[in-house]
Parts: sequence; structure tokens; C-alpha cells
Amino acid sequence: MLVVESETCPKEQGAGKCSREAQLLPLVEQRFVSAPMIEDGVDIGPARFILSDHFELTLKDGWIRRYDLVRLLKFEKGVPIVDETIRSKDCDPKNTATPCEERIDAAEKRPLVFKDGVFIAPRSAWTRTRLENTTQVPAGE
Repeated sequence: MLVVESETCPKEQGAGKCSREAQLLPLVEQRFVSAPMIEDGVDIGPARFILSDHFELTLKDGWIRRYDLVRLLKFEKGVPIVDETIRSKDCDPKNTATPCEERIDAAEKRPLVFKDGVFIAPRSAWTRTRLENTTQVPAGE
């Protein structure tokens, strides 16, 4: 198995900073090949992972909730594991002197099973967090 780390950058210069990503290339018949990833039964494309990401929501009470993702790719007994940690913080934009309220929303390890030329994994915590928070605007706590 070959792990390739690289950066993906916005097409327009100055449009944002580049993101680090990792891609898994299994060795098949003495060649490293791109393999698709099936996450929770859905083909999401090549086995490629953004290693850090974030998004923000404006809550109904006007506070800003920021979610931050950090992923690490590890191997345990030859099996690739995606270690995913999601932290969030709620900030009052009207009172910047007050510290934001921080918490860990998820910390998961997802094994990636390589079978029949495909990586298979459960849905990531990051995907679940984004889906849950884009379908409804959460109320502040």
C-alpha cells in the first residue's frame, strides 16, 4: 500500500489556502493503482481524504458555530485506519472579548477494508456532521 500526501488548491489564485490530503494506492499485481472508496454503501470516488477542514454556521441566536476536522491516517496490523476528530466552538460575534465555548463532537477510528479492489468503510463522522448541520440550523445552547 502506498500513501500519497499532497495539497489540493483552489483553481483561482488567492481564493483560499490549499488543503492537505492523503490518498491510498493499493499494490495490485505489482502496480500501485487508484481504488474507489465505498462509504456507507455509496461510491465516493478514489480513496482520498482531506486531512483538515472546517465550516461555520450562524445559529438562530446569532452566535457562530465553527466545526474543525483533523484526520490522521494510521495502520494497525496492516489495515489503514482513519482517525477523525471533530471539535466545535460557539462564539458570540457581538462580544469578542468572551472566550468561545469549545467541545469535542466526535472522535472516531474508521477501519478501511480493502476487498475486491475497493476500500469499504462506514460513513465518516465529518460527513454525518455536515449532513446534520446543513439540513437544519441548530439553536444555540
